[in-house]
Amino acid sequence: MLPFRITGALTALCLLGAAAGCELPHDPLNRAFSLAFIRNDDGRGELLQLAGGELYHRYMPVIRVGWPASGLWRYTGWERIGRAGVLLEGPISVAMRSKDHHLEVFARDPRTGTIVRTVRQNPGTWADWAPVENPPDAQISGAPYAVTGPDGRIRLFARAGRQLFFATQSEPDGHTYRDWRRLDGGEAGGDPTAVVSGDTIHVFVRDPDGHPAHTTLAGAQQGPWETLDPTETFDSRIAVALNAAGVPDLAMATPGRSIRYAHGVRAADGRLAWQWSAQAGDVIGDPAIVVRDGRTLVFSAFDHRGAARWAQTQDRRLSGGWQSTPEAAFATTEEGRTLVTSPVAETVTGRTGSAPEVFMMIDKGPDPQDRALHETAMFVRRPGAEWTTNTEDWPQPS
Repeated sequence: MLPFRITGALTALCLLGAAAGCELPHDPLNRAFSLAFIRNDDGRGELLQLAGGELYHRYMPVIRVGWPASGLWRYTGWERIGRAGVLLEGPISVAMRSKDHHLEVFARDPRTGTIVRTVRQNPGTWADWAPVENPPDAQISGAPYAVTGPDGRIRLFARAGRQLFFATQSEPDGHTYRDWRRLDGGEAGGDPTAVVSGDTIHVFVRDPDGHPAHTTLAGAQQGPWETLDPTETFDSRIAVALNAAGVPDLAMATPGRSIRYAHGVRAADGRLAWQWSAQAGDVIGDPAIVVRDGRTLVFSAFDHRGAARWAQTQDRRLSGGWQSTPEAAFATTEEGRTLVTSPVAETVTGRTGSAPEVFMMIDKGPDPQDRALHETAMFVRRPGAEWTTNTEDWPQPS
């Protein structure tokens, strides 16, 4: 049995919905459907969904005095982000501008091979989609990844074939991206991810041999590339989050459909190292990683008797190593339902404290071309409570 049946594919034919039930290996991701989740400047969650080439947005509103407990963590309804004649391909990426706290969303238009972007200018108001110029003599072939750098400007990472590039926002509230630079000394076999720690941006990518690789950007200076684990190969994007010590923790999936975790530590001489551990399982898609109250939480989807099962697979505490968490903490979807996105996770703030939230998208069939048959699923662990789950229909196209 193939590990991951999705409702879109990397080809334009599947992306446009002309073919159903496209069978893909463990990961590449489904390009027609994607989620992005971000914590805004006051800690509330904002969720973006790509479905069939169009983008939707919902968010946790400002908490109102007198709301019942059931409403303290609620989200708004879905809002379509305007059409602009582009065909969006996932995975999408979102970053928050440091000066005005507006969100910028990035995706790839597979028809033109360019990155496109939109900006939330005011609540409920989004700019038209606009292209980001390609690097000189190169065409973007992978998904973008955006982070807000130490200077407040967004850095946009993407690959063109095996070459990795990044562009820098003109100003902290600027609308242009310029000066594409190649990350020299390394080659990409997958799409990059990045995280900011202090004045340094840590960049991670799977190299052409499937090994995880790492470099840094500090100002205008790029550090050397380092192969983190030359003995193991991976076929997923590298999930990354800063642990309690301010060092990146990593999670990724192998072709054998198990998860490898890397806990980042800083040696006395300041150099970084990663402590590796593994968790077997029929993993589907990419893992997600988030840090809350000094603990690193990693989430994965598991193939369970033909259905998508979600599990918090590991929980690293500062006082010890990785500890297994019972998979029974999560519900199992009904037989026949299939996963269409990898999980996204973030720690957000509600009126009663902070909590990790995990979102994913499930196809509840039987017609995989019918977007009305897709639903969200959310797992959340409120302060002082156990994990709970709920599902709801995704917005229907209009």
